[in-house]
Amino acid sequence: MISGEVKRAEKSGQRVVGIQIDFDCPTRLLPLYARMVKAIVPAVRADKLQISATLLPAWLGSGNLRDLLEIVDFSCPQFYETDTPKSID
Repeated sequence: MISGEVKRAEKSGQRVVGIQIDFDCPTRLLPLYARMVKAIVPAVRADKLQISATLLPAWLGSGNLRDLLEIVDFSCPQFYETDTPKSID
């Protein structure tokens, strides 16, 4: 599926260098999310692409975030609030 989308984008003239995973995953399911991302890494790497993930601020207090960060090349925090909080609380 990923390869097909990459080929479709390239056929339309786009240069694809990576994919971004963007799931709104509850913090309690972060270990499962990391395993899911890890499962798709071989397909992404086969296409010589980078992989990134959107991070939710609530994950910052989780002891499981490192598992996801060790899998991806980089991450991008996503904030739903109009104001950036000063702490995770």
